[in-house]
Amino acid sequence: MSSDNPEPFTRWFGSPSPTRTQPSLRPFDYSSQPRDQGIPRYVQASPESTTSPQATPQQNEDMQFTNTSPLNNHPLTFRRATTDAGVVSIIDLATQAKLTNIGIVCTNSENIIAEETKRERPDLADAIQQLIDNIADLKSDIDEANDAADEYDNIDDLSDSDRRQERELRQTVRKLSDQKKSEELKLKTFLIESRNRQVIEQLRSQYGSIMPSGHLEIHCVSNTLYGDKRDKTRDEALPFITISGIPALRRHCIGLVADAQSREVLNYIQKDIPALISELDIWVQNGAGTMDAERRRAIREVVNAVEHGIQSALNKNSSRIRIISRLANATFESKVYNDQHVERWVEGAVQASQVWHSIEELMASKPRIQPVINQIEVHPFNTQTSIRETCAKYNITIEAYAPLARAMRMKHPEIIQLSRKYSCSPAQLLVRWSLQHNMVTLPKSSRKERLIENANVNGFQISDEDMAVMNALDENLVTDWDPTDAP
Repeated sequence: MSSDNPEPFTRWFGSPSPTRTQPSLRPFDYSSQPRDQGIPRYVQASPESTTSPQATPQQNEDMQFTNTSPLNNHPLTFRRATTDAGVVSIIDLATQAKLTNIGIVCTNSENIIAEETKRERPDLADAIQQLIDNIADLKSDIDEANDAADEYDNIDDLSDSDRRQERELRQTVRKLSDQKKSEELKLKTFLIESRNRQVIEQLRSQYGSIMPSGHLEIHCVSNTLYGDKRDKTRDEALPFITISGIPALRRHCIGLVADAQSREVLNYIQKDIPALISELDIWVQNGAGTMDAERRRAIREVVNAVEHGIQSALNKNSSRIRIISRLANATFESKVYNDQHVERWVEGAVQASQVWHSIEELMASKPRIQPVINQIEVHPFNTQTSIRETCAKYNITIEAYAPLARAMRMKHPEIIQLSRKYSCSPAQLLVRWSLQHNMVTLPKSSRKERLIENANVNGFQISDEDMAVMNALDENLVTDWDPTDAP
């Protein structure tokens, strides 16, 4: 490096992002990186041939490796991710190539048939048959209404009453058709999400332990559903786009790229800038003995300009670091601090402690008849944790009334998201939460079909992580009489 030319450093500082003007400076060029930099490496499957004797619509879990150093020229496809022995070989190959961020994308998730799923999944057969029967009943009702409306086409002179009845029948047909579409979407969603969960569990069970990172990222997607519905209206397209899995996969990939860029920036700040400063120091020391005063002054000006520029870029209000910091603080205040419902939480804690002491006092009196059940309002938005813990201490069963929070939180974003994840209704999710907390639950409904639906909650289990999410929804919501207010 010449000691007579400070201009490369001026060029380096003046550029909007680092460039390779010095050996220690590295550009943000992911296409040239030979090793794993955090960019996702994925396995994907192509559809199975419909002429293959082994191929059924139930078997389209698929995989392909892309963008890996030994595998980046041609994607490798597999007919079935859960059973193809080649998957282990590919994961071994990726491990040898020191790729730590490996994932599986299963495609064609929409290729699933209800009758086949009933045979292969007895645990889901009743729920699937119920949805099939609902669709068949609606179709029968539509046909009857259409036939009745068509009879008016053969009448030449319709009275006002006839025209009114025909309009009502046509409206009934449209309403029933909308209901039928809704039930068909429920069935498709249930089939896809049930199969997706099964495939993900199988793949993680088979390959998770051999992953270098100990974690295997898996996404089940449908390009067909996404492509067919993406240009429709929002209300029509959104449910299909959601179950296509494409938005979730896209968010995951964007997150991976963002993480890789963040690591690259940190590496640049922690390693490249100190290396540059060291090179400057060596450069100045090597030339200090032979430089005249004018050259030393020029070098000091360049170094001072670089230092001032770095400080200005980091400290000014418009710097990206300052913007990120402000956004983080604002997000924390709006999403965490300001959303704490502090007053309600304090009030609920005081009331709960009063009930807790009442139970303790009762048990301390050694009553002749021991209490065995305590009926209180309990649901994820009023968890009554301290009361439940006290009752558990004395083997007192909690009987949860209003476990559905009187439908006041059925449209809560977390409840909607989790009910979709477990292919159940929001009411079923809330009932299941109560049961997994070992409570006797008393969901009420004036409709027979709702009563049957609310009782049908044995087909799924809420994970510990999602139970924690639901527990955190507690806001001391009281929908009826509050025993903690009783004198």
